[in-house]
Amino acid sequence: MELDKIKMLLDKYFDAETTLEEEQVLQDYFSSNEVAIELQEYIPLFNFRKIERDIEFNHSLPKRGNQGLYKWFAVAASIAIIGGLFLFNDIKNEPELGTYEDPQVALQKTKDVLNMVSFYMNQGQENLEYVSEFGEVTNKIIKTP
Repeated sequence: MELDKIKMLLDKYFDAETTLEEEQVLQDYFSSNEVAIELQEYIPLFNFRKIERDIEFNHSLPKRGNQGLYKWFAVAASIAIIGGLFLFNDIKNEPELGTYEDPQVALQKTKDVLNMVSFYMNQGQENLEYVSEFGEVTNKIIKTP
């Protein structure tokens, strides 16, 4: 009966449907000396924790000697970037607003700008005529009420 239960648990284990308690039952069974002959191939699979726990790492890792040097390069690069931003950037406290002393010149420049805006607005509205024609044709085809 126990062998049937272990086989059923193995099937569930390979389908990834076992609980932690059922996996512990399998580990206990395969760590015992009473494993059936047809199931002995699964012993290493369930005793991996016991086997891996005994392995120790005895090698030494190489030391990184230039790590401090790279940190100083990073600091120097940061300082160079910040210095470049201050040196090549125009430092002006007063933004240029485009003001004019003469009111007539200001009026003429304002008219020029408004004419330019009007021109581009009218040019954009000409393209919208095609959209309205497309809407009318679509309504005729679909026959909306």
